[in-house]
Amino acid sequence: MTLRFNLEDLRLFSRIPQGRISYYSTDTLRTYAPDDSNPTLNTIAKTLNNSLFAGEASGNQGVRQLPLDPASGKLPVEVALHHFPPDEWYSGPLSWSQFRERESWWEQIYLQTNRKTADPALCRVCQRRKIVKSGKFTDEIKISYRSFGTWAQLLCREKCMICRLIVRSLCSGEVVLRLHPYLAKVDHELQGTQLVPVTLASGEICMAVEYSLRRIGVMRIVTQVNFREVLRQSWQFDGVDVREFLKSKDSPFNDQADQTVLIDQLKAWIQLCEREHGDTCDSLKLTSEDGVAFPILLIDVNKRCLVRSTMTPRFLALSYVWGKVSTPETLRSNLKARLQPQGLPPALPKTIEDAILLSSQMQEQYLWVDALCIVQDDAEAKHSSIQSMDRIYSAALATIICLHGKDANAGLPGVRPGSRKPQNIETRYSLDDGDQTADDLRNTASSEEFLTDGVLAMVSHPPPLKYALEASAWHHRGWTFQERLLSKRGIYFSSDYVYFQCGQHTQCETGGNIVTWSDITTSPESGNATELIRSQQTNPLLHFKLPLPTKAVEFPPRADKDVFDDYGILTKTAFDVYKDVVEMYTKKQLSFSTDILNALAGIQAVIRNRVGGEFIAGCSTGYLDLSLLWTSTEPADRRTEVGAGGSMFPSWSWAGWTGAKQYLIMEDGKRTYRSLHHEYARSEIRRFEVYFQGTLLDIRKPAEETRATEVRNLGSLERPLEETFPKYVPYADGFLRGILGPNLGPNVLQFWAEAVDAKHFSISEVTGPFLTDHEHANITTKQTVSKLLDSKNQYCGLIFKPTAKSRQRKQRVGLLQFILISSFGESKDRRTGFQTTDTKLRPFDEEKFPWMGEGSGIVNLMLIKWYDEIAERISVARVHRKAWAEAGPVMRHIRLA
Repeated sequence: MTLRFNLEDLRLFSRIPQGRISYYSTDTLRTYAPDDSNPTLNTIAKTLNNSLFAGEASGNQGVRQLPLDPASGKLPVEVALHHFPPDEWYSGPLSWSQFRERESWWEQIYLQTNRKTADPALCRVCQRRKIVKSGKFTDEIKISYRSFGTWAQLLCREKCMICRLIVRSLCSGEVVLRLHPYLAKVDHELQGTQLVPVTLASGEICMAVEYSLRRIGVMRIVTQVNFREVLRQSWQFDGVDVREFLKSKDSPFNDQADQTVLIDQLKAWIQLCEREHGDTCDSLKLTSEDGVAFPILLIDVNKRCLVRSTMTPRFLALSYVWGKVSTPETLRSNLKARLQPQGLPPALPKTIEDAILLSSQMQEQYLWVDALCIVQDDAEAKHSSIQSMDRIYSAALATIICLHGKDANAGLPGVRPGSRKPQNIETRYSLDDGDQTADDLRNTASSEEFLTDGVLAMVSHPPPLKYALEASAWHHRGWTFQERLLSKRGIYFSSDYVYFQCGQHTQCETGGNIVTWSDITTSPESGNATELIRSQQTNPLLHFKLPLPTKAVEFPPRADKDVFDDYGILTKTAFDVYKDVVEMYTKKQLSFSTDILNALAGIQAVIRNRVGGEFIAGCSTGYLDLSLLWTSTEPADRRTEVGAGGSMFPSWSWAGWTGAKQYLIMEDGKRTYRSLHHEYARSEIRRFEVYFQGTLLDIRKPAEETRATEVRNLGSLERPLEETFPKYVPYADGFLRGILGPNLGPNVLQFWAEAVDAKHFSISEVTGPFLTDHEHANITTKQTVSKLLDSKNQYCGLIFKPTAKSRQRKQRVGLLQFILISSFGESKDRRTGFQTTDTKLRPFDEEKFPWMGEGSGIVNLMLIKWYDEIAERISVARVHRKAWAEAGPVMRHIRLA
């Protein structure tokens, strides 16, 4: 059983003097705690247990070897069992039927032993925690540091109105009673729920629902004051007394025949964004290319036909999953007929029909839908449209996004009457004068704020948009990825709610500002992470819309300073944006694997416009050395399409392999939104060349790169602490034509690099420990690393598991070599290792190799395999500079395919 808390909030309730706890912020904990044993964290945990449970026997179990979660700043702490009643103890493995029977038995025992006070509408845990007092949620913070139950325990409490709401919050979208897939991946020791009381500015107390260190929902008690905000269909209610609706089966809240979305609300969101966010969401285009004159086809929703147009008029765009539904595509043979009024087919897939209806309801005349507005059998026009997705989606007024369903017949829930279910409202009626809950409700009758007549109604707010996205089939499709990132505004239709997101805000048709809370914050005022940060994590291209900071960045922000005003905290480099895009995109699925670059063409155009240079097989030439250092999170297959003269998907590119990728070794040091202790690797390759059919692409590193530096303020504005760091300088490129030479293929990289035969190193374990996901420290990937040993059998570095699946290339034999890609200079701090579920791996044996100061440099290597004169990428590694030098590297000309 575990407790999870944010140390920055600890002093609000802890008996520990503030001076003893304020030192251990999220960053200092990671700095001073040894990477593998965490004795400092164990000491803190024991102290916390003694303080939190004063007067009880202290728990000395301390911290299980689980890492601090950087995103939330929360630390897992294990609490002794004697702090919990026996029925909440872990009793060993049980079958599902045995487990349900055990939970049911404990519920019956509680009701029998507390016959006079027990409430049959609440489970024993909710009654013990006293979640509801006098018709209100409790504001006692101590309940948030008690485990509320696992997913299985919650499912066994189906008679409890609170637990039913929690289960709905944790479900994966349309699939009821299935835990959200993201939460299900978290380490089993953290599979539990916590309830955190939060007091709003109005004084209302709501209950935040957290699961596995993430905020997933908010529960609120319906009152006469807040019902317009918390009830989805309240706009259909003309009265003033919400009790009429809660008690009537024909009310808008219960009427199965309606449940439509308020169209005026959608229009108001767009108008607000146009009026107040112009500089960020409208005026600043993601691409500087003039899309006004670019010819496109649009749907005239009033005449129900196609029209030839440009991007000048206002239009909406649709993003959806095609699936296996047969869609009447526009072809050269039917284009002329579809340009005539009423020329579109009378029956289109349901999602497209709903989008046409929605556009008409919003009084927007034009709509762009790929299946209808791209002539599918016109190769030239189709290619032009695919390469111009950045212009189309960024020019659209907003993009209608269908998160619901798995194909084009899913429809847009809420557009038509009866297309979605009523909002889930848990209502408790207490009419028995001897019922304690009824007494509590009558005690609040004197207050006009709370409902009377013995009724208690609760609702759960929509989940954060991030979780609505991840539960959808749409989110996992490759083609829809750029459609979302390139859109200025998105209107998201999930099964139960409609969301709106622009570059500044996220809104929902119910929930007010609470819906905008990030899943990694404790409150909107928390400086650890904000809605704006989370928005940019889910859409990295938004960083291109932010102005560069004009002053030193302050870490942490002053207490009286609005973190939203300091864009410097949020600023990322161009390669950071590229890296985030690749890591997010490669998790997506494509029906045709060879579409890997086509489905990203629009985003590449945006990055090319901002960064300059070219793209080769999905890698930016400006950051080519960094682009090479990707790693696969799981064994992968090669993409095998072959173009004229060679593979279009070379082994050195992330696009050359299926599966998700991460960038873990291209930088060193610690980088959070409160720390700038990090640097990019220095390139050891001065020049790359790509030669094909008489044209040479020459990619060179400027001479000043070797000595370029930048000054960062690691202190505050009042007390600056400046420190000099190496500055990364991108490559410059240019084409030389009419060059004679051997045609090795369109994407063969040629360069000189230091090389060492792989036999100079050995691997201590073929399969090492699994690494964690970069977004959540307690989610394990299928990515493994193994220790590299030098010729003296000393642990000198780490190598990632080879990308290719073991069954591939068994018959091919070739020379294995390590080549030097980039390096880091001498370190001022201990080198950080890679995070596993239980610990951080040391990057090398610190007793054999210097870890700080003189001689503490490290190098990034690529393991390649030679097949005649051409080599292919196998994996990447990070090794101590001393071990590399002792291996005796020599310069070699590399031809990498």
